[in-house]
Amino acid sequence: MLELNTLESLYDHIESSSLTEFNKLNITDTIRKFRDAKLEANDTEAAEKAQWEIHFLSFYFTDGEIRPNVERVYENGKVSIYPSLDLFDEKVYECLRKRLKETKHPKLKAHYAQILWNSPKTKHNDFAKTAIDCYLEYLADYEQSGSEDDYYVHEICEVMKNTYSIGLHSKYKIDQLKSRLLHFIHKFSLNDPFFVRNFISYMLEKRKGFKKEDFEGLENICWQIAESFSNDADIAISYLRLGEKIDQKLQNQSHEWIRRIAEHNEGQMKLFEKAPEVALVFCMKAIHNYKQVGDSVKQKELENRYSELKKSTKYHTIKTEFDIKDFLIATQDYVREFVKKATSEDIIRVLISDKILLSTKSEIESSVRESMRMSPTVHLLPKVITDRNSNVVQHFDTPDELKYHSLLESYKLQLETSKIHFIRAILIEAISEKKLTIRNLLQGLNKFCWYGKIPNWVELIAPALNEYFEQVMFYLDYPERNKPNFVLCLDSLTLKIEGLFRELCRISGVQTTYHKQDHANRQIAFEKDIEMLLREKAIEQLFDEDDILFFKFLLVEKCGYNLRHKIAHALLPFDQYHFDLMNLMILALFRLGKYDFAQQSEVENENGNNVDNENTDTR
Repeated sequence: MLELNTLESLYDHIESSSLTEFNKLNITDTIRKFRDAKLEANDTEAAEKAQWEIHFLSFYFTDGEIRPNVERVYENGKVSIYPSLDLFDEKVYECLRKRLKETKHPKLKAHYAQILWNSPKTKHNDFAKTAIDCYLEYLADYEQSGSEDDYYVHEICEVMKNTYSIGLHSKYKIDQLKSRLLHFIHKFSLNDPFFVRNFISYMLEKRKGFKKEDFEGLENICWQIAESFSNDADIAISYLRLGEKIDQKLQNQSHEWIRRIAEHNEGQMKLFEKAPEVALVFCMKAIHNYKQVGDSVKQKELENRYSELKKSTKYHTIKTEFDIKDFLIATQDYVREFVKKATSEDIIRVLISDKILLSTKSEIESSVRESMRMSPTVHLLPKVITDRNSNVVQHFDTPDELKYHSLLESYKLQLETSKIHFIRAILIEAISEKKLTIRNLLQGLNKFCWYGKIPNWVELIAPALNEYFEQVMFYLDYPERNKPNFVLCLDSLTLKIEGLFRELCRISGVQTTYHKQDHANRQIAFEKDIEMLLREKAIEQLFDEDDILFFKFLLVEKCGYNLRHKIAHALLPFDQYHFDLMNLMILALFRLGKYDFAQQSEVENENGNNVDNENTDTR
């Protein structure tokens, strides 16, 4: 068993340890045990220095910048981060400089030097140079160590990008750093192509630091990797897109990138011929690609195929033909331009209240009226809704019920053919461009929404939002290896939104409880669920009709997504926990947060909603 009795023995243990990002947690756990033992022994000096070491090793670095391990937003809007350079005094910095001088481990030495370089109090280019020299030494040693475990390439990739970013800012050893980065690209091109994509994307992102000639040859690597994934169209297309960007950088046309993408999309269309709804999407993409390369023959051929697929699709829609391929392209272009110019607060304001993101109730009603005029019989036939086990869960028989069914169906159609793509584009583009982060999103909830005024709510929803951002960011970094898992965040946020809705109703004077008799005929109170609350007449006076329709469709309507019921009863299959549902839940969170009503006292509450204390004694 490892015994660490002195600071020297602790430092020796750290010195001899693997300091990959994946192993640092184990090391800090060991230091924490040492600190606790010294506190029990009343050796405060050793405990204090051990705590400092935990602080030092808890920082991580991205693109040359220092990052805290944890960020937390309290209900009052105050942001707490750990570790924080703001807590470092001269005594801590002196210890850090001493550790930098004494350690021989190149990764540890680089880590200490980068903290000092990133700190405004000690920033000096000498620390940047030390960090770069030591990171380069570490990369050389780590590469030759032969310890090619699951984290080997990831460690090299992240350290290399971080080191190059330091060099870019300090203007130190840029050529040597470029050489190392390109070396790794060629080394990993066959066995670890996913990280090649990561490296090349980084080079394109840091375009000011790379010259035109630095990209020469990389286009051929992208082509070779794409061809090696000829049986996986999504991955192949991602490398073809990357190679196309390199050719644009080189002002060259080395390969027929777009035509190859078109061929992959056409192949996917043929693969999914028995599922015309899916084949239709790939056909649309292939048509656009062939149009880009000016192949009118293939374009015409696939346009005819597109018409055939539309006829065989299982979806039955209002008799209005439309093609969304141009809409999707225009949407992405519009969103990219909007996000580029917008601030974080601009994006948050759009999420909170912009009517363009969702169809209005009046628009849907107008669409339904037109549909009823054109095809009245469709709207007269009784409808039943079944669950996934073929159980009938709802009937639509009466004229009012049938009209409402048509309203929901039309809402779903417009949501899934246009609005949902727009919402997804805004969120993904904003997160990708760092215009929307977990930090400024939580700050936006505190600034523009009522959640921060009520204790605990921001803290209760923050973990789900943090999980959402982590899943999206990891997907954006490594889309080929990772399909985001939204189970935890969607489950959590769906149930929390019910609590938020009830809280807002309560402070607005809407009765949130109902009474019934127990087995002994005594009156007891029950909380209304969100379905009961959304059907309260008082809600119509408090909320915008467009938001009410959105909340009902998303959360409680069986003809809609019915998320509250499906998640509360574990009826949502794993494959339905997708981007768009989670994005709609984020949107619902903002839409609900814009309402802000003065809290009524128990005495003034005209509805007798005396339920502030869950355990109120009513004797």
